[in-house]
Amino acid sequence: MSERADHISLMIDEQLACISPTPSDHCIFRVYDEIRVENEKAYEPLKLAIGPYYHGKDKLLDMQEHKMRYLQLLLKRINETSVDKYIVALGDMEERARKCCSEPSVLDEYEFLKMMLLDGFFMIELFRRHENPCLQLIENQNDNDPIFQSHQFRVNIRRDLLLLENQLPFFIVVKLFNMTTDTDTHEDIRYLALSFMEYVLPGPSLSKPSEIEVDDVKHLLHLVHNSMCASFAKVVSYGNENDEWEFISSVTQLQEAGIELKAAKECNSLYDIKFNDGLTEIPPFSIGDETESVFRNLIAYEQFLPDIHR
Repeated sequence: MSERADHISLMIDEQLACISPTPSDHCIFRVYDEIRVENEKAYEPLKLAIGPYYHGKDKLLDMQEHKMRYLQLLLKRINETSVDKYIVALGDMEERARKCCSEPSVLDEYEFLKMMLLDGFFMIELFRRHENPCLQLIENQNDNDPIFQSHQFRVNIRRDLLLLENQLPFFIVVKLFNMTTDTDTHEDIRYLALSFMEYVLPGPSLSKPSEIEVDDVKHLLHLVHNSMCASFAKVVSYGNENDEWEFISSVTQLQEAGIELKAAKECNSLYDIKFNDGLTEIPPFSIGDETESVFRNLIAYEQFLPDIHR
């Protein structure tokens, strides 16, 4: 009995020694199966692969050439011909970036660094070009960029950028952005990102970027989620912390009770709902093909946030 107990104890001790600490660095997750099964396509990219999970998928390869084109135009604009210094900088962050993934990446060092470089600079250039259309005119690319030729293409790109499984650690984007930004321009990557993403959300729900510390941002989905939560926090702060939360009655029930509903002309947030003397003003809520996917991925992300106030 003692010999068998010793053998089992030794085996368990060896297994315990191999268990890694709680993965607190993880921020890029796979959607839970019980959530995914409701609508699998809502969590999969249509056009664009960002990060390791969908890298190299056949249906998304067309955008790889576009990423290379953006990198080429960037290097030309800043009078550089090589990516050496960027690869060196990213090499120092590779291990940290891999730890962000809840599922180990099968990409080797070469492919992983290339992915970080192309995806990071693509996002940066996309945000810059949206904010500054003159870049396209200066480079004579306004007629050759499919993203800015088609509204629906931009809608799909924004949708894909907000998928839980389609994320890149934000510190990579920040590093590359800082390395290619003139300090005199006072550009803010948070502002550029939220400015581009604003159009995919139903209503003026994004907070000012100054309220979100750049070092606290995990990835783009996290930035958008934080921004929306910041807007919601303002609404909550107006109430009494002891107030009980209740489900709001349906529109039909409200109208039957004699309450008039009206679209607000001015509002600062999706949650900016006002009630006065029987009249309820609510922000306009536009719903597009991408709306379901956006909210499903925001909700899927919240499942991994233990401190979220649900």
